[in-house]
Amino acid sequence: MRLPERPFLSLVIDLNDGCNLKCVMCGPRANKRDQKVLPLPFFRSRIAPVFRHVADFQLGCACEPLMLPYLAQALALIGEHRHPDTQGQLITNGTLLTDATIDTLLASGVLSKIRISMDGATAATYESIRKGARFDQVCERVGRLCAQRTALGRPITVEFNFTIMPANYVELPKLIMLAARLGVDSVTTHRLAPDHLPFAPDDFLVAVTDAQERARELAKGLGVAFQPSRYRSQADYHAKPRSACAALRDRFRLDPEGFLFAQCHAALNPPTGNLLLNRLDEIVASPAFAAYRGCLDNPHPAQCERCLHFVTAEEQGPWADEAEGLL
Repeated sequence: MRLPERPFLSLVIDLNDGCNLKCVMCGPRANKRDQKVLPLPFFRSRIAPVFRHVADFQLGCACEPLMLPYLAQALALIGEHRHPDTQGQLITNGTLLTDATIDTLLASGVLSKIRISMDGATAATYESIRKGARFDQVCERVGRLCAQRTALGRPITVEFNFTIMPANYVELPKLIMLAARLGVDSVTTHRLAPDHLPFAPDDFLVAVTDAQERARELAKGLGVAFQPSRYRSQADYHAKPRSACAALRDRFRLDPEGFLFAQCHAALNPPTGNLLLNRLDEIVASPAFAAYRGCLDNPHPAQCERCLHFVTAEEQGPWADEAEGLL
């Protein structure tokens, strides 16, 4: 099958499967050493060439990318193969932002954004959620990253990624102030999936909306970009029938064994293909890829009703903006 001329894939990439923290929302995968790492020779020969077809990518999804033993080589190989228009980002818990790692990220030339998972604006809240991390240490390292980025003139956005939970949403305004103090450019929020899907209890919705509005006003005054999360009440959700899928097309998670898993949660298993075993054109021409595309084009309430991507036709555009935080 002939692939599109322009890059079309959106990849969320875990080349390793470990993390050095035990966050309360991450379950059994948290706080484990790498058990699987995609070997560098396979990345060089099978994965890196695929980047000529990648429109955007994020290093890190379920695991900590700064634990990858060949991070610098991986970024260099992406730079060799990527299309000039490809946009890249990396998401990290920030605990491993040493001077050497900061230099690697800023020098790579392939990242337009570095995202820091920051789920609290005080040590007590942050450390109760991101167990094993030290709030003051992470803040110091993020500040160093921002200062170095500015000193070198690198066109890289530094962003806080805040997962909204009952334990932390009241600190959103404080997080905006912390971002401004450290030199962080933007704060984006995401709902805790699947707990707050497809709608939120009315009391929580009112409280979290108020916190986000106060954060929005602070962000305007402090020059910090802010992306709030949209919540639906149960009444709002049931008022209109869901009929469309707002998932980003051709978005996949690549795991350390080379498997591509579709963004569509209903089509998540089996994987769509494996880049260590098949060429990309073979995967795109496969029945599994056709089934994934069919799932996006024909969403089914029984499979999709708890997914954020399952929306009304009117919601399709706005709700699609939140897709990246829910993989």
